[in-house]
Amino acid sequence: MIDAKIYPELFEGEIADLRSETIANGRGIIFRAIERGEIIEGTSPALVLDAVTGTIEHHYLMTPMSKLKEFESGVEKYIESVVDLVLAGLNCHSNSADK
Repeated sequence: MIDAKIYPELFEGEIADLRSETIANGRGIIFRAIERGEIIEGTSPALVLDAVTGTIEHHYLMTPMSKLKEFESGVEKYIESVVDLVLAGLNCHSNSADK
């Protein structure tokens, strides 16, 4: 996705469908969580998805090549930790809005 921003003439057509599908799937996850009452109504799906995916992508990009295998071996736990952090932030926000 980053390459498509830097070189749109080379990659934009290649990832357009992937981008649309990824966004639609992510928004669906957030909207279902809102319907279940797990996330407060009015929460921006884009903000939640950016917080989760942006954090993971940044961490991956900043991981030195010498530590990449270590990162990849623990990626599921890392993703779970990021999601927990974002959800805790949403809960903190929803609690502070009630006061």
